[in-house]
Amino acid sequence: MNEIARIDPTEDQAIEVLRSSFYPEASIESVRMVLAYCRVSGLDPMKRPVHIVPVWSAKAGCMVDTIMPGIGLYRILAARTGQYCGKSEPEFGPDTTRKLDGTEITFPAWCKVTVLRQICGQTREFTAKEFWVENYAVAKRGTIAPNAMWKKRPYGQLAKCAEAQALRMAFPEEAGGTYTAEEMEGKVIDMDYRPEPEKIESTKKALTAEPMPIIDPNAPMEVKKQKREDSVENDPVKKSERSLYEKVQAGVDKLLESMENVKTVSEMNELIGSPKVSKQREYLANAKDPESGKPLFDDLWKLLEDGISATVERISSETGFE
Repeated sequence: MNEIARIDPTEDQAIEVLRSSFYPEASIESVRMVLAYCRVSGLDPMKRPVHIVPVWSAKAGCMVDTIMPGIGLYRILAARTGQYCGKSEPEFGPDTTRKLDGTEITFPAWCKVTVLRQICGQTREFTAKEFWVENYAVAKRGTIAPNAMWKKRPYGQLAKCAEAQALRMAFPEEAGGTYTAEEMEGKVIDMDYRPEPEKIESTKKALTAEPMPIIDPNAPMEVKKQKREDSVENDPVKKSERSLYEKVQAGVDKLLESMENVKTVSEMNELIGSPKVSKQREYLANAKDPESGKPLFDDLWKLLEDGISATVERISSETGFE
């Protein structure tokens, strides 16, 4: 009988196959990271043991691809120990129906999965119970509605999360403390989280800001608006500041509007990495009042950064992991 010849592809050929089969939106460098991860771990990349998860880095100012294990890899690692004795069928809690930001969805209150491991000749049970409301991914920033994957598969997604937690409990030396791509699907990690002191400083600014002119609450709306405008018109400094603020605000609004048409990671990186946008973000972050030293556009900077994060979450949701 003739033996089937074994063909070992070159790295470039392997990257091409993986990009066309599993990671169509990923860069060549990201797929190369997948190959390196699998090579070090002794894994077959064609079984897709890991996922490429876009992670937002405020420091880098763009999305950074990160390699995360899939639930399949947890199962492989557990099986390799020779002590994995299987798992129970997922047990779900009572169905709950809620309307989340206009989206009505029925989901299980919780899911329980037990993983069995042979230890010192005895079979031990490790049970994890995960709640839907604590695990589901939202569609975008500023909403509590679930993303497309959690809306489509409320039971399947929660079962994966419960199994992943049970496997971490049963095989901590194999799974470690990492989360699976299924658990992080639809979510975005801010690798450079802005510390609480900045929020405190922002609150201080709001508390120490000059109060608005006193206006009779019972006055007609036209009178209220006119008095606010008069307080600015009579102060040339405030009038100049308002003009500059409105000009900068218009630029931010235009950029946020352009993000609505972004569909892929590469398009997003190209947009926010352009010289014009980079300069605009730098200006918003660093512009200060020459006298007080206070930031001039702190609220607009936050508005833009939140918009970028929301777009990242939308892209992640639309290209969610199975």
